Amino acid sequence: MGTPVAVGVADRDDGTSIQATAATTRTPRAASTHRPRRLIRAPSALRRLHHRPWACRRRRARSDWHSGPVPDVRVAESGELTEQELGVAEALVRTAFGAGFRSHDWLHGVDGVHVVVSEDGVLLAHASVVARTVGHVDRVFDTGYVEAVAVAEDHRGRGLGRLVMDHAESVIRDRHHIGALNAVQSAVPFYAGRGWMTWNGPTSADTPDGRVDTDDPADRIMLFPTSSSDPSTFVETVALVCDWREGHLW
Repeated sequence: MGTPVAVGVADRDDGTSIQATAATTRTPRAASTHRPRRLIRAPSALRRLHHRPWACRRRRARSDWHSGPVPDVRVAESGELTEQELGVAEALVRTAFGAGFRSHDWLHGVDGVHVVVSEDGVLLAHASVVARTVGHVDRVFDTGYVEAVAVAEDHRGRGLGRLVMDHAESVIRDRHHIGALNAVQSAVPFYAGRGWMTWNGPTSADTPDGRVDTDDPADRIMLFPTSSSDPSTFVETVALVCDWREGHLW
């Protein structure tokens, strides 16, 4: 049904950058047999867009910022960004992910809470946290699903990916039971180092046609526990079940 908004452009704290790659088109498949596997914690581990100045109600980044000028961070509720601002953010994400990025990939994150990082009126980084539901065993979790994480190419290596995720994770902690995302392979160590856990069990989705298997070896589903969720409750012999949306379900 299309590629996910693969969460994968993020700056590493060691100064290296992670290159975004769009995932291949995927569709739900018939159910398959799964081996029990453990939920694991991995070890720690754009170019500048010449648009009109980024208009935002600013707040300064954290006081421990130590890589050049302190950028401005805005957390914008759904509907607060103007069409122009959304257009600039979409251009940033599309540039980062390349030709494989499709219209519904961006639309998946439009209605979420947007975290935007700018400097001198230029957008440098973006992430969106979308309210979804993920079911597991006998529980349905209010989930903050992270989409459209991107950092301007000329500004990678400054820790902007870390900065934008600091604020995205704060939204998850404050408003949701858990966080979830589907990462590109190169970004898995970055997220794991922040406490995101790799899900190795089966996945499904509740669709208008009923529950369907969504297992795909190219998916890298990751979960972010909060004080409202206990990681030990996630058993990898039982599927994670996401809600329905157009395009790629995860």
